[in-house]
Formats: sequence, C-alpha cells, structure tokens
Amino acid sequence: MIDKVWDYINQPASNSLLHYNDGSYIFDIPSFNKGAIREAILNACCHRLMLIQSDVVIKQYPDSITITNAGGFPSGVDMNNILTVNSVPRSKLMSEILQKTGLVERSGQGVDKLYYCDVLSCVCDCSTGYYKKVII
Repeated sequence: MIDKVWDYINQPASNSLLHYNDGSYIFDIPSFNKGAIREAILNACCHRLMLIQSDVVIKQYPDSITITNAGGFPSGVDMNNILTVNSVPRSKLMSEILQKTGLVERSGQGVDKLYYCDVLSCVCDCSTGYYKKVII
C-alpha cells in the first residue's frame, strides 16, 4: 500500500525537482521525501481513532501533502510536547502489526523522524476535535 501511494506521489508531474546549489555543484532534490511520506502515513494509520468510521485521507497539492486521520491528539499530547511525550498508540494491535511486518522499526519514532527530515512544519489542526491534519 505505502509503495503504491509513493508511486502515485512520485510521478514527475506531481513531485517536481528542486534545484539546490552547493558551491559549484547543483543537486536535484524531489519536492517530497519518500521516507517522510512513509512515516506520516504509517503514523496516521497507527494513531487513528478506530471508534470513528473514517479513512486516512491523503491529499496532494503542488507544494504540500496533507494527511488527515480520525481522532486528533491523544489525551496529554499537544503541539508543545509532541516531541517529548511518550508515544501511546491508540491501537496496540495495529502498532504490533506494523512492527512485526517490518513497516516500522519501533513505536515512538514517527514524529521524531519527520522532524529530523525537516519536512514537517507540523501544522496539526485539532480544532475539529476529531481529525488530525499533518501538512508536509
């Protein structure tokens, strides 16, 4: 599933190359990072609130990708402590499945990886109370 989503996002028309100059070298860097997209999708799946019948929705725009899932932040988590609070998946079973299938290394690393990739400006919209929106 993740690879099919990436193949769709990574088409030349929708994942344009950014030109980065470093001295006499010019590097072509895709607008969207595969690792970041992968982590954001897995994070959305792992942390969605299963009691609400809603899909994880991925929308791609020319300069951003929005991933929305049901549930908002868990109790005790907000934008001020998202990197420091211990991660508690909403579904322990989903978390274990993602780990045992090798899709994630271990729980609690998703948001850290997104910040490390420096692609998550972490505009999380919890104003609705039921949806978390992450814009990459």
